[in-house]
Amino acid sequence: MGDLRGQKRRFSEDEEMGDVTTDQPLVSSNGLPQHLYQHTHSEWKHNMNKEGLLQVLTLLLDRQPELKHDILTYVPAPTIPSALAVLTDLEKKLHASFPYNKNGPQLDQYTFSRVKEPLLDLIDTISQYSHHFVSSMVFPTTSFTYLDQVSHFVHRLPLWNADQHNQHRMDLYKDMALFWKQAIQMASEKSSSTSTFHPDTVALWATNLAYHNTLSKGLLGDVILEFNRCFLPTPEHHDVSATMVSPVLGIMPSPVIAYTDLRR
Repeated sequence: MGDLRGQKRRFSEDEEMGDVTTDQPLVSSNGLPQHLYQHTHSEWKHNMNKEGLLQVLTLLLDRQPELKHDILTYVPAPTIPSALAVLTDLEKKLHASFPYNKNGPQLDQYTFSRVKEPLLDLIDTISQYSHHFVSSMVFPTTSFTYLDQVSHFVHRLPLWNADQHNQHRMDLYKDMALFWKQAIQMASEKSSSTSTFHPDTVALWATNLAYHNTLSKGLLGDVILEFNRCFLPTPEHHDVSATMVSPVLGIMPSPVIAYTDLRR
């Protein structure tokens, strides 16, 4: 960006010095004649929507990946509402991609081939957002709130007839377990070093985690063990885990990166 600003200043200085005569077309800093640049720039601002901008940036990053850091510097960090809005849109696209069947959505080989692309797009975006929200830049309460909300999207992923088609779903559950563990560990470290979380807050985390373990049919069991290890570490409190977390396991259901926000 510094180089571009320098080019603009030099162009302005040349303009003031009268280096460009009236017999020559004015040229913009990108090499286009000024009148053509202004027309193109105006058209670009008028016609470019977020989806189009995302496509342009994706193409640009594919060709020049070294620009990723610079671009992300100028993209606002996602919030939980903005992330959930993006994921909701992607989930709607997934549902809309299912071919019509008078008996309702099918979960066979043909249907999977039709919806694979939006399915993987949703899964990938969940993973990208999770990397952001479960990081040292984000406070633990925000991380746990995000994980509670985003886990519902994971639970709602289609469960296909063929086991091999469910591998992406299973892999995402494994990743989510790691994200939960990372959030637990960071919260435990922060609680030990700088502050102590209110018991009601920790109890809410335990309840939400146990609830999601139920919905995942036990795929987050190791996460619960890590939660108990971090927040109930002493032997005399070990049995408390049974009253703090385990009973909730019986409850049945009655639910990037910064650049991913450009999907909105």
